[in-house]
Amino acid sequence: MEALKHESFEMLPDERLPETVIADFTRWIQDGAFNPRDQQPSPTDAAEAAWKAKLAERSRWWSLQPLKEVSVPKVIDPHWSSDIDCFIFNRLKREGLSPASRADPNTLLRRLSFVLTGLPPSPEETISFQQAYANSPEAALELTMG
Repeated sequence: MEALKHESFEMLPDERLPETVIADFTRWIQDGAFNPRDQQPSPTDAAEAAWKAKLAERSRWWSLQPLKEVSVPKVIDPHWSSDIDCFIFNRLKREGLSPASRADPNTLLRRLSFVLTGLPPSPEETISFQQAYANSPEAALELTMG
């Protein structure tokens, strides 16, 4: 207690502890200096500790971090023109990866169909899309998504 009060020698921290903290230590010693961790916690205490740990973990999720200004990475490839594309391309390069090649019309239609309807395209839709894609890929995509 002398060390906590900085009477004989000083214990960390450099500043003297607040009186309330010293009073807590005094009471703890007077009560027998029991180890509060020598018994299994009650279900309520265990649940509370688990929740606090989970909450601390979740508070580090990227989606809960405060917004901050960032600059869009410079990308020379003209196929990566939107701001989001630039971030994706930059991360791919940083990870030593390269973008996947463009999907062929059948693969593209299949992906779109599953995303938009949850079902594969019908044979008629496949033929129609292939013909439209051959004439104008952009128009075929607009028809499919519209």
